[in-house]
Amino acid sequence: AKTDPKTGPTDLKKCFENVLSLTQHELKKGSVKVIDKREKVPMFLGNAGAMEQVLLNLIINATHAMPQGGDLEICCKQNGDLLVAWVKDSGTGIPPSVLPKIFEYGFSTKGDLGSGLGLAISKELVENAGGTITAKSEVGAGTTFSIQLPVQKVGET
Repeated sequence: AKTDPKTGPTDLKKCFENVLSLTQHELKKGSVKVIDKREKVPMFLGNAGAMEQVLLNLIINATHAMPQGGDLEICCKQNGDLLVAWVKDSGTGIPPSVLPKIFEYGFSTKGDLGSGLGLAISKELVENAGGTITAKSEVGAGTTFSIQLPVQKVGET
């Protein structure tokens, strides 16, 4: 789970593009329809590989939450000094009693199929980029993971 610690100007839209390219076959095989609401956004100061790992984890988890297929909405846009991104699925949802635990190391709802590291590491990687990640969910209606990152100002490195 270690990533290259180098940071620099990072294109969030491109990170999504790279992950979609990696997951395209699995999404198609799982009858998952991607609803792409990405916009052109300014850079953030981060590590592209780390952000791609976060997005990959969120998209894979969303696919697992939709065993019969469904809709996967992805978005990145600017909101003032923040970049906002989300991965939203139409899957099974996360029970309210479980939701507060999902970012804890070792916590998994997947039994032997999950390590309980994906969301904990994702949270750490987003926080290392100066951002936050949150989740909202409704059982039977799906889950939305939202990421907020500070926009890199011109001249900053």
